[in-house]
Amino acid sequence: MDYVTRQFIFLAKKLRKELREAKESLHRDLMRLSDRLKDIKDTVSAQRQTGKEINQTDPSISISDFRTNLPIPIQNKAKKTIPEWAWVTFKGTLEIVGIMAVVIYTGVAYEQLQASIDATNFSARQTELSRKGLNETVKNFRLDERPYVTVSSVVFDSALEPERGIGLSIIADNSGHTPALKVRFSGAAYLDGNMVEGQSMRLKAESVILSGHSTTAHYIVQFSEPDLAHVKSGTSFKIQGTIQYSDIFNESHPSTYCATYDGNRKQFTLCNSGNEVK
Repeated sequence: MDYVTRQFIFLAKKLRKELREAKESLHRDLMRLSDRLKDIKDTVSAQRQTGKEINQTDPSISISDFRTNLPIPIQNKAKKTIPEWAWVTFKGTLEIVGIMAVVIYTGVAYEQLQASIDATNFSARQTELSRKGLNETVKNFRLDERPYVTVSSVVFDSALEPERGIGLSIIADNSGHTPALKVRFSGAAYLDGNMVEGQSMRLKAESVILSGHSTTAHYIVQFSEPDLAHVKSGTSFKIQGTIQYSDIFNESHPSTYCATYDGNRKQFTLCNSGNEVK
C-alpha cells in the first residue's frame, strides 16, 4: 500500500468520524429542542384552558338577556389567540433556523472534503516527483559505479599454438569502480569475410575482474591446412566476439571487441569500430 492510498484512507476515516460526531451532536440538540417545544406546547395548552374557563357564561343568566335587533356576525374561521400566534411564529422560526443549520453544515463538510482531496492530490504529485527523482538518482549511481570491461590488446601466444592453429591472448581491462562478475568470453575468427571452417576455441579467463585490474582470455583458432598456409604467407584475418558480465546490482552488460591480424606486420590491431561498451 503506497503513501497516497494510506493518506486517502486516513482522511476518509477522519471525515467519517467527524460526520458521526456531528450527527450525534445534532441529534442531542434536536432532542433538547423537542423537549423545549413540548414544554412550550404544554404552557400554551394550559393558557388556552384558562382562557376557556374565563369565557364560560354564567348559567343563571337568561338567554333572552342577550337578544338584540343587531345582526350577529358569523365567523367561519376561528381566531388564533396570542399564545397560538406566538407558538406558530416560534415554530416557523425554529424550522428556518434548522434548515439553515443543515445547509451551512453541509457546505462546511463539503469544503473540508474538497480540501482533503486537494491535499491528497498534492501529496500524490509530490510523491510521484520524489519517486522520479529517486529513480533518476539510483540510475545515475548505477552508471557511475558499474564496471566497464574493454579489450585493450590482442597478441599471439606461441605457448598455445597447436599443430595447425594459432594461439591468441585477449587482454581485457575493467575501468569501472566496481568488480565485473560472471565474466564470459565468446568469439570467432573470420578469413576473407568468412568464418574459419573447422575452428575450435578454448577459453581460459577469470570469472571476476576487479576494479582497475585486467584478465586474459586464451584462444586457440584451429585452421585447415590451406587456410593456415594463407595466414602464414601474410593473409589477414579478423577476430570478433563479446564479453558478457554482471555488475554488483546483478544487471548484465555486454562489451564487444574486434581485432585484425595484419599479415605484413605480423601483429594484431584493434578495429576502428566494434570495440564498444553497452
